[in-house]
Amino acid sequence: MNRLIIFILILTFWGFSAEATKIILKPGQSIQAAVDGAVAGDTLIFSPGVYTASAVTIRKPLSLIGENYPAMDGENKGNIFLIAAENVLVLGLKIIRT
Repeated sequence: MNRLIIFILILTFWGFSAEATKIILKPGQSIQAAVDGAVAGDTLIFSPGVYTASAVTIRKPLSLIGENYPAMDGENKGNIFLIAAENVLVLGLKIIRT
Protein backbone atom coordinates (compact mmCIF):
# COMPACT_ATOMS: atom_id res chain seq x y z
CA MET A 1 0.00 0.00 0.00
CA ASN A 2 2.81 2.43 0.87
CA ARG A 3 4.53 1.72 -2.44
CA LEU A 4 1.32 2.46 -4.31
CA ILE A 5 0.93 5.81 -2.58
CA ILE A 6 4.55 6.75 -3.28
CA PHE A 7 4.16 5.68 -6.91
CA ILE A 8 1.03 7.82 -7.31
CA LEU A 9 2.74 10.82 -5.73
CA ILE A 10 5.74 10.49 -8.04
CA LEU A 11 3.50 10.27 -11.11
CA THR A 12 1.48 13.26 -9.95
CA PHE A 13 4.45 15.56 -9.47
CA TRP A 14 6.37 14.26 -12.46
CA GLY A 15 3.46 14.33 -14.87
CA PHE A 16 2.28 17.82 -14.01
CA SER A 17 5.55 19.67 -13.73
CA ALA A 18 5.83 22.23 -16.50
CA GLU A 19 9.13 23.81 -17.31
CA ALA A 20 9.16 27.51 -18.06
CA THR A 21 10.30 28.51 -21.52
CA LYS A 22 13.28 30.79 -22.06
CA ILE A 23 12.64 33.30 -24.83
CA ILE A 24 15.78 34.96 -26.22
CA LEU A 25 15.35 38.49 -27.58
CA LYS A 26 17.74 40.47 -29.73
CA PRO A 27 17.73 44.23 -30.35
CA GLY A 28 15.08 45.19 -32.90
CA GLN A 29 12.63 42.49 -31.86
CA SER A 30 9.28 43.50 -30.40
CA ILE A 31 9.29 43.21 -26.63
CA GLN A 32 5.49 43.47 -26.50
CA ALA A 33 5.13 40.59 -28.98
CA ALA A 34 7.46 38.46 -26.87
CA VAL A 35 5.51 39.31 -23.70
CA ASP A 36 2.19 38.56 -25.41
CA GLY A 37 3.48 35.22 -26.73
CA ALA A 38 4.90 34.12 -23.39
CA VAL A 39 2.96 32.12 -20.84
CA ALA A 40 2.96 32.67 -17.09
CA GLY A 41 6.30 31.67 -15.62
CA ASP A 42 8.35 32.12 -18.80
CA THR A 43 11.66 34.01 -18.85
CA LEU A 44 12.54 36.65 -21.44
CA ILE A 45 16.29 36.94 -21.84
CA PHE A 46 17.55 40.13 -23.46
CA SER A 47 20.80 39.84 -25.42
CA PRO A 48 23.21 42.79 -25.12
CA GLY A 49 22.28 45.92 -27.07
CA VAL A 50 19.71 48.72 -27.11
CA TYR A 51 15.97 48.00 -27.25
CA THR A 52 13.42 50.69 -28.10
CA ALA A 53 10.33 50.25 -25.95
CA SER A 54 7.36 52.24 -24.72
CA ALA A 55 4.46 51.16 -22.50
CA VAL A 56 5.18 47.42 -22.75
CA THR A 57 2.28 45.95 -20.76
CA ILE A 58 2.90 42.85 -18.66
CA ARG A 59 -0.21 41.12 -17.31
CA LYS A 60 1.23 37.76 -16.23
CA PRO A 61 4.08 36.56 -14.01
CA LEU A 62 7.25 36.67 -16.10
CA SER A 63 10.98 37.12 -15.60
CA LEU A 64 12.80 39.72 -17.71
CA ILE A 65 16.54 39.20 -17.47
CA GLY A 66 19.27 41.12 -19.25
CA GLU A 67 22.62 39.74 -20.32
CA ASN A 68 25.38 42.33 -19.74
CA TYR A 69 22.86 45.08 -18.96
CA PRO A 70 21.11 45.78 -22.27
CA ALA A 71 19.52 49.24 -22.46
CA MET A 72 15.75 49.74 -22.60
CA ASP A 73 15.35 53.07 -24.40
CA GLY A 74 12.02 54.81 -23.78
CA GLU A 75 12.83 57.58 -26.30
CA ASN A 76 11.56 60.14 -23.75
CA LYS A 77 7.98 58.86 -24.22
CA GLY A 78 7.33 57.92 -20.58
CA ASN A 79 6.98 54.47 -19.07
CA ILE A 80 8.90 51.63 -20.64
CA PHE A 81 7.13 48.85 -18.72
CA LEU A 82 3.61 48.85 -17.31
CA ILE A 83 3.50 45.94 -14.89
CA ALA A 84 -0.05 44.84 -14.06
CA ALA A 85 0.73 41.44 -12.55
CA GLU A 86 2.26 39.92 -9.47
CA ASN A 87 5.52 37.98 -9.48
CA VAL A 88 7.22 39.87 -12.28
CA LEU A 89 11.02 39.90 -12.02
CA VAL A 90 13.07 42.54 -13.83
CA LEU A 91 16.80 42.02 -13.47
CA GLY A 92 19.91 43.25 -15.28
CA LEU A 93 18.28 45.86 -17.53
CA LYS A 94 19.47 49.46 -17.91
CA ILE A 95 16.51 51.85 -18.22
CA ILE A 96 17.24 55.04 -20.21
CA ARG A 97 15.31 58.04 -21.56
CA THR A 98 11.96 57.36 -19.89
